[in-house]
Amino acid sequence: MKKIIGLLLTLSVSIGILLFSADSVIAASYNSSAALNYAAAHWNDNVGLCAEFVSNCLSAGGCSAWSRSSSALRNQLINSGLGTEYELTLNSDKSITASNYSGKLAAGDVIFYYCPGAKCSARPYVHTVLCNGADANGYVKVYAHNKANNGSKKYYYSKTCPNCGTGIYKAYVYHFKTNETPANIGTNVYGTIINTACWKPITYNPADGLVRLNQANGMANQAWKFFRQSDGSYVIKSAVDQKVLEIFNGDTADGTPIVVRNTDWGGAYQRWYLYPYGNNGGYIIKSKHYPEKNLVLDLCGGSTVDNNIIQIHERNNTNAQIFSVYTASDSVIASPNLTVSAGTAVTNTVFNWNNVPGKDRYDLKIWKVKIEGDSYHTEWGTYSGYGKVLPAGNYVAYVDAVNAFDCLRSNVVQFTVKNPIFKVSFNSNGGSCSTSSKNVTYTATYGDLPVPTRTGYTFKGWYTSASGTTKITGENKVNITSNQTLYAQWIPNTYTVVYNPNGGIGTTANSSHTFDTAKSLNINNFTKEGYSFKGWSKNKDAEIPEFTDQQSVKNLTSQNNAVVNMYAVWSPNNSSAYTKTTLKDGIFNVKAFNLNENCIIILALYKDGLLVETQQMEYDKTDVIFYADKEFDSAKVMVWKDSQSQIPLTDTEDVVIP
Repeated sequence: MKKIIGLLLTLSVSIGILLFSADSVIAASYNSSAALNYAAAHWNDNVGLCAEFVSNCLSAGGCSAWSRSSSALRNQLINSGLGTEYELTLNSDKSITASNYSGKLAAGDVIFYYCPGAKCSARPYVHTVLCNGADANGYVKVYAHNKANNGSKKYYYSKTCPNCGTGIYKAYVYHFKTNETPANIGTNVYGTIINTACWKPITYNPADGLVRLNQANGMANQAWKFFRQSDGSYVIKSAVDQKVLEIFNGDTADGTPIVVRNTDWGGAYQRWYLYPYGNNGGYIIKSKHYPEKNLVLDLCGGSTVDNNIIQIHERNNTNAQIFSVYTASDSVIASPNLTVSAGTAVTNTVFNWNNVPGKDRYDLKIWKVKIEGDSYHTEWGTYSGYGKVLPAGNYVAYVDAVNAFDCLRSNVVQFTVKNPIFKVSFNSNGGSCSTSSKNVTYTATYGDLPVPTRTGYTFKGWYTSASGTTKITGENKVNITSNQTLYAQWIPNTYTVVYNPNGGIGTTANSSHTFDTAKSLNINNFTKEGYSFKGWSKNKDAEIPEFTDQQSVKNLTSQNNAVVNMYAVWSPNNSSAYTKTTLKDGIFNVKAFNLNENCIIILALYKDGLLVETQQMEYDKTDVIFYADKEFDSAKVMVWKDSQSQIPLTDTEDVVIP
């Protein structure tokens, strides 16, 4: 395909030769960008001579000068009136440094290498190339056909004349007159201004008003709004505060810094023209101020390091003066995309969004159910990752990305916040509970709570700590933010001991007692004639007491408010009672003295120390007769209250054996 294109071009050029004489020039203007674009596309076409290649480039730029001879092409251009020829003195290394020819050498100009003397008398202008500006070091770059690429560009550096041999020591440049038309990038558009040598944007620092070169940060201090004026110039305002890009104090000296300090008042040093330059979408950004001085945006010292100052400088078309402007169509300004991670009514709902270029503030707005009227919550100037605890409900939200000019709304997100469910565990705190835990919902009530049991205690309620703190009932609303343990609290039961005289007389006050707490019984104040107080018993009929007088007791009952009856236990005053027994002819006659109550008299017979027989008879206050049926060698008589209790009422009598 490349060879076919080259052939077609050759044919068209041949036709041009027939139509135009060697020194004919028809065009009245020249578009350097079009010529450079052609050179970039056709540098490797099958073209025989350098002058022929450059002629084709010129034709593409609107200049119909054409020749296979460098000398003839030079004469055509000189006679065209489209520009001026200047002599270029080569450096010691045969290079050309563009900065030495500021204003006299630009991209699209034609360079002719000159070989004087007899050696080159046949063709003193031995080579022709198309200038493509300069690199960061100031060395001129040129397009020449059928030369190896330098990186991705179709040029080589002109440190030496290509294919010139030796003896070259001069060069001439045909410098075309500037006939530029300011670019129109839109009437009212956003953009970032990027230096094409390093692809870093210029950055406004509101603290000092200076403009510097920095890595892209996507913030508003690297975003500008371009307002086109009637003369084709632009007022360039910062998206931070709408202040304008201008030359400091309107100074015209090279190195004067570019600042953003004032509002637009119409000054020429606040107006800028964008002139397309090169084939990579670059612009020379020229001030309207003192046009004869040709002042343009420039990198201080040509340095591309971060924080380098942006200055004003006379135009020299170096890389330090070539900037690209990326407008809204290149996604400089875009709406953020909001995502929401819904929390619960006690945990953060988190809002995340992507920061978008040209914005320096993000306003989050939240509505309940739908957007209407004032928002439920607005967080001004927040950042991605903002979290907030919201009550349960349905919500919508969006983010406004804001700069000094306007704001862009993100997508609207619907989300639901729910009340969380927590586990409540029950600690019976010494008691027992059939339910170990239950689930409760935040803001709802606790509902039915279990009732634990504990012997000797009354349940007081559920509390938030083992020592008490806050009581929780089923009617309480759940306001916890995590799982919870409730502790049973207890009140020890109390009871009353009622003292019963049990046949005695007098008064003994009741005593109050608390479960699990030891306390002495009250002192006995009852009396009974003929009897002695032996102690207390919960059994009315007890003959042997359970408790002594004033004994310390505990837990007589586990029932709350119970009554414990304590009965006095009496013993008859029988210290003078005794028996007198006589034995005659195997008959025992027992007489009792001072016995005032019914009882049982017992006869015990012994042989060789062993009991061989017992007999008993009820005593009815008359003598008691026993008959011995067994052999015996000793006998005893005892008086008991009854046969069950075996309480002795007299001392045991040893019967005298006659």
